[in-house]
Amino acid sequence: GAETVCFEPEPDDAKPNWAFVGKGAGSYKKVDTYQYVGVGGDGAYDKEDVVTYRGFRCRWCCLYGALLLLIAGIIAVVVMLVLRKERVVEQDQLIMADVRAAPRPHTTSTPFDCEAGYWNWEKGWSNAKKQWCCDWRNRGCPHMASPPAPPPAP
Repeated sequence: GAETVCFEPEPDDAKPNWAFVGKGAGSYKKVDTYQYVGVGGDGAYDKEDVVTYRGFRCRWCCLYGALLLLIAGIIAVVVMLVLRKERVVEQDQLIMADVRAAPRPHTTSTPFDCEAGYWNWEKGWSNAKKQWCCDWRNRGCPHMASPPAPPPAP
């Protein structure tokens, strides 16, 4: 499968194993003398070498490939971060240029609402509010402590 591309089995050792293959179906090996294996010498067993694997080892080409991919990934991330930072700096500069070029709106808000709580301005307003409302709105001035009495009816 795909795992054999980068990993190869690491053999532990090969041991002979005698497997029953049927009466008369075993193999023969030419040696100086014939040797029949099995009960009564009828060749019912065959020798097979059994290899057991204790693990896998990675091939060098795959290690180098993985290292190159890791380095390429790090370079890609660094490049993206640098380009992103440059875009953010450019956007900030454009925004600041727009802010400087835009006309500033005139604010019409006042620091105090001289109508709020006017019925109790002597006790309810702070000294700063009294001073501002007296100077700018002619409300809450000390000489207005008591409203003038209405003129007598004729």
